[in-house]
Amino acid sequence: MTLTEALQVLGLSPDLANNGKLTKSILSAAYRQKAKIYHPDSSIDDGSSKGAAVKFHQVQKAYSFAKSYAVEMGNAKEEGPKPVPPKPTPGTDAHAAIQVTLEQAFSGSDILLNHQSLYPVYPDGVIPDSDDVEPCDACRGAGVLKRTRGIMRLTMKCGACAGRGWVPKKLGTPVGSITVSIPKGADAGTEIFIPYAGNEGTNGGKPGNLVLEVELLEHPVFDRSGTTLQCALALRYSDLMLGYSGVLTGIDGASIPYNVPALSAPGDQIVLKAAGMPDRKTGARGDLVVSLDLERPVSIDKSQRKRLRALQDVGL
Repeated sequence: MTLTEALQVLGLSPDLANNGKLTKSILSAAYRQKAKIYHPDSSIDDGSSKGAAVKFHQVQKAYSFAKSYAVEMGNAKEEGPKPVPPKPTPGTDAHAAIQVTLEQAFSGSDILLNHQSLYPVYPDGVIPDSDDVEPCDACRGAGVLKRTRGIMRLTMKCGACAGRGWVPKKLGTPVGSITVSIPKGADAGTEIFIPYAGNEGTNGGKPGNLVLEVELLEHPVFDRSGTTLQCALALRYSDLMLGYSGVLTGIDGASIPYNVPALSAPGDQIVLKAAGMPDRKTGARGDLVVSLDLERPVSIDKSQRKRLRALQDVGL
């Protein structure tokens, strides 16, 4: 309820709120007059007693609200300074994280969320109380993940905790169910703004925004660096020596043909153009870098051993 609405319920002119002449005596007189009309016990309203009770409740509410704006007056003069209503204050932004798969980031997608899917995001350098956080399960509190891709050993920042080593226990601000549009090509750290879904304002101020920070989930096949994707491919020794042609399944599910040149070695790389992630601004796709590795057999039989000995004898 606004002051103008309250004055209208009491039968007073809204101009009283603008010229500084709204006094408690004026309000009291208006209230008493309306009470005689709508009080359920002595109602002269031509409606039902139930309708009078509703109107009387509105009058009480309006009177109680308007009193805080009325001017305190002395006996000699019923004028005073113009009341200053409290200014609306907008709410602050609420920050939370949203976990996204590499496939969702590739194609862009709409995700339906509720507040139970969100948790707070703390700015870098800000450490919350120990009771509010717990060690990250993905990296066991280290903040980094160590992975082996064939002969390559990679150390990367943990996406589950953004490299902090801990994750919050408490959920973010309840925002109800919302649909979040993940932009095509979104990367870790990409911010998505949901207008007016943040913390509530005061005195009628608008709510703040909900700021969602994208966290990419670890992918079982591909690693990402910007628009470039990386993966490992294990081949037999003969394939590395003689060359090999095959097909890989890309991040979009498409079949990507590749050619491994003869006399390749473990650790060599082949680059598949435009098979990586799309750029957020241009949509152009990066490359897929494939690192070659040697496929090691679990065991070899006598026939295979004999052939390997023969190769060894000729210097291979």
